[in-house]
Amino acid sequence: MKTILQEKYQEIRGVLDKSICILLFASFINYLGYMVPMFLSIYLNSEGYRVSDIGFILTIYSLSGLGGGLLGGYISDKINPYVVACTCIILSAITLILLFFIKNFIVLCLLIFFFGLADFSFRPAFSLLLSSKSTKSNRVLVFGLRNTVMNISIGIAAIIGAQLLSLNVKYIFLFDGLMNIAVIIVLGVHYNCFSEQTKERLVKEDKENENSNQHHRNALLGYLCILMVNVIVFSQLRTTYPLQLTTHIALNANQISYLFFLNTLIVIFLEVPLIAFCKNLNSKLVITIGSFLLCCSFGGFAIFSSAFFTFSSIVLFTLGEILFFPTHLNLILDLPIQKQGKIMGLYQTVFSVGTFIGTPIGFYLYSFKNGQFLWFFCILMSFFTFLLMIISKYKENERARLCEVTNLSLIES
Repeated sequence: MKTILQEKYQEIRGVLDKSICILLFASFINYLGYMVPMFLSIYLNSEGYRVSDIGFILTIYSLSGLGGGLLGGYISDKINPYVVACTCIILSAITLILLFFIKNFIVLCLLIFFFGLADFSFRPAFSLLLSSKSTKSNRVLVFGLRNTVMNISIGIAAIIGAQLLSLNVKYIFLFDGLMNIAVIIVLGVHYNCFSEQTKERLVKEDKENENSNQHHRNALLGYLCILMVNVIVFSQLRTTYPLQLTTHIALNANQISYLFFLNTLIVIFLEVPLIAFCKNLNSKLVITIGSFLLCCSFGGFAIFSSAFFTFSSIVLFTLGEILFFPTHLNLILDLPIQKQGKIMGLYQTVFSVGTFIGTPIGFYLYSFKNGQFLWFFCILMSFFTFLLMIISKYKENERARLCEVTNLSLIES
């Protein structure tokens, strides 16, 4: 056992070359400024905006994510994703600093939209940059490390944001803008590590026939459908899940905050080791297990309502989150399809759409049978993932069999 742990530790250390370390540090700084999406509604309320105005502005921010992901991915196929990421960060910094001074409602809406567009465009470009600096064998570990760094940074951002709110709520824009400037400095100082064109490593040569290309596109569509349903379930963590804990489990705000804190701790300390141990397993099996844990952890509320299950649900949910998302992203990037930027943009857009529609779907289903419909829906989504994975495996085996028959026919002829 000790030898296995040592091997996994060395494997994780081997991922951390100079380029990856720089990108992870830049990601840490970037998410320190996550307090703007986190506290934007509080700022708008403190400025005296009506609830309808606040909802309108938050909707604008969410909608900007639908186009931002596709835009960032599309441009990253044309030029070096390093250039795209840096440009997006510069635009984000400019809009955030302007938001510190602006009071006009229309200008505020426009700046929030452009901030969201730059922010969501940055994500696929930055993920492609990480992918280009990693290998196929360690990419899922790199994504796991990024998620760990992100959760640590967001936790710190929440603490700093709370302190800034006590001083002046508008300071969140200034702080976030300064963090973006810091990211520009970090990436700019290490320009030589990223200045070479990485496009050759991102755009894969697919010299197979049109049938093969169609197969890969169908596989991508199936994987994106799986992502959509699991993101809809995942979005319940911040929406209907706290409502369930308050109304049916009778937990108070402090107790619920401890559960969210437990979620963050598990991600920070277990994500990378768990991914390292599962890295050599079949990716589709890991995704199916992750989806089952993610969905059924909430689905269990249809049957159980004890305090023990409530604690267990957040543990199981977090383990499912850890297994599903990095492995799923890695599986999509493994597809031999050209224009990886487009794929990453589609991934980001589907994630944004799932989050956007997850809230109304969740609350609508929660209104029936004291939430029972919603929790059974979560269970159903895990079976949906399982079914699509079986279909995907069957299609893959069928294609391999046809290729083998074709090769044998060519040899005989």
